[in-house]
Amino acid sequence: MIKEGASQTPGVPMFRFLLFVAILGSLAAFLTRPTEAEIRDKARTMIEGSIEQGELDDVSDPALALLVAGCKADAAACADVLVRAIDITYGDRRLYARVGARGFGRSATCYAAFTKLYCPDGLVR
Repeated sequence: MIKEGASQTPGVPMFRFLLFVAILGSLAAFLTRPTEAEIRDKARTMIEGSIEQGELDDVSDPALALLVAGCKADAAACADVLVRAIDITYGDRRLYARVGARGFGRSATCYAAFTKLYCPDGLVR
């Protein structure tokens, strides 16, 4: 015997809740997806950190190695110059962005979502 006002399908409220959570999550992903300008700024910040930590000291191009060696004095200004040498591709996928970066003999495929940049494989030579 079913009580009056009770749902006849027990899974419907849970389905509606899960649908609501999925829609809310999609909306949050759409609204917080980093723009191409934000990605370029994050790349500049990452390069600046790499210069300060000495991670770019092993570049194979002699001219670039000379430039990186001179960068130790002003990492921020140098990062502005070096970020122009990186080929950054930005693919908008509505809920996230796919970002490709290639330069200095390295490449990375990253995903940008929820204001973060995720590079699952890191830099690959």
